[in-house]
Amino acid sequence: MASEGKRFAKCPTWWVREGLLREFKGGKMAGQSIAGLKCLMAISLHIDFYSMTVKLSFTELEKVTGLSRPMVAKGIFLIKELGIIKVRKGYRNEYELTESPDDSGWGKLPVAYLKKELPSISNAGRVPLFALRLYMQLITDRPNNSSSMWMTHDTITTKAGTQPRDIKPSIDILINHYLISVAKSEDADKPGRQYSRNIFTIRGL
Repeated sequence: MASEGKRFAKCPTWWVREGLLREFKGGKMAGQSIAGLKCLMAISLHIDFYSMTVKLSFTELEKVTGLSRPMVAKGIFLIKELGIIKVRKGYRNEYELTESPDDSGWGKLPVAYLKKELPSISNAGRVPLFALRLYMQLITDRPNNSSSMWMTHDTITTKAGTQPRDIKPSIDILINHYLISVAKSEDADKPGRQYSRNIFTIRGL
C-alpha cells in the first residue's frame, strides 16, 4: 500500500472551505454521511502523494473504515456526487482525490492513528457524524507550522455545523479515540463555557 511507512497522508481540503462539509448531513442521511467521511479519509491514507490516486478493493475499504460493504458503496457514492473524488471502475476501483484550480490547500491526516481508530468510531448517529465533521475542520484549519490551533465554541458551531449541545460529546469521541487532545482555556470551568476557547492538538502528526 502507498501508505506504508508514511507518518501523514495528503487530503485536499478545498471542499471544506467551499462549504461542502455541511453536505454530510444528519438525520436519515447520518449513516451515509459518516460512511462518506470515513471512505474519504481511508482513500486519503493510501493515495500516491503526487498523482492523488490509488486502487482499492471494497474489502480493503471495509477494513480501514469499519463499514459494511453496502455502506462503503453509499459513502463512495456521496463523495463522488459531491465532486470530492473521481472513480474509475475496475476489479479494484481507482480513486482520485480531486483538487481545485483556485484552491490548492490540503491537510495532513495521521496515518497510524486513523488506521487504528477509524474502524471503531460508530457508524451511526448524529454525534459521531459531528465528531468526524469537526475533525475534518481541524485538519483544514491547522496551521502549517503547528499541530495545534485555537478554536472557540462559536467557531465550531459556525464552521463544522455542529449543534451547540453536541460539541462536548463530539470532542469527547475524538479524545477517546486518541485523535485529538484539548487544553482547556482559563474560563473553561465557568458555567456554560466548557471547551469554549481551547487549544486543539491533532495527534499523530
